[in-house]
Amino acid sequence: MIIYVCESCGCEVKKKKPDICPLCKKHGTFSEYERPDPDDADKKSSEKYKKALKTLEEYSEGCEPEPAKYHFEE
Repeated sequence: MIIYVCESCGCEVKKKKPDICPLCKKHGTFSEYERPDPDDADKKSSEKYKKALKTLEEYSEGCEPEPAKYHFEE
């Protein structure tokens, strides 16, 4: 599988080389890399990860967002 990596922010795009980065929205240069296709074990772990994220999002539904804090703030 060929991926394109934005040299500005490191965003990875798998399908085709974009003109604008979908993450940082900069007109940058993209490096092309060859990555091996995921095997069955990788696909299973990705599905488990997606399911876990969905469950976590369900827990936070209807909650007020918490303000962001830095590690030195209490």
